[in-house]
Amino acid sequence: MSKKLLRRCAAQLKRVQDALGDDAVVSEVDLFVARCGCVGVVFMVRGVELRDISDEVLDGLEEAGKALGVRPDVVYARVVPGTQVVIDLAVRTLCDTCRREFSGEEPRPDLKVLRGATER
Repeated sequence: MSKKLLRRCAAQLKRVQDALGDDAVVSEVDLFVARCGCVGVVFMVRGVELRDISDEVLDGLEEAGKALGVRPDVVYARVVPGTQVVIDLAVRTLCDTCRREFSGEEPRPDLKVLRGATER
């Protein structure tokens, strides 16, 4: 794997960790390409609830995505359904199918859109 890519991922993990603060842990960062055509960056977190996510965190996630080559169509959290507990935070460039899912037309109980393309 490219050392440059590893350094970039590590730097973005640190950026998001710094934005979340010491009470949270960012344990992992993953770049992905989905079968549907979406691409994104996912930050696995512990100790985060939806109320902990500030504009600073959202800005940090968007900047992290851009730094890793991902256009931030949507920033979202995946939560434990029925709770405010965040499993991961992600930035994603959406395909047409997923654009409907993230727009609220076909909601999923585990996805909470924090910032979407329509808000800009």
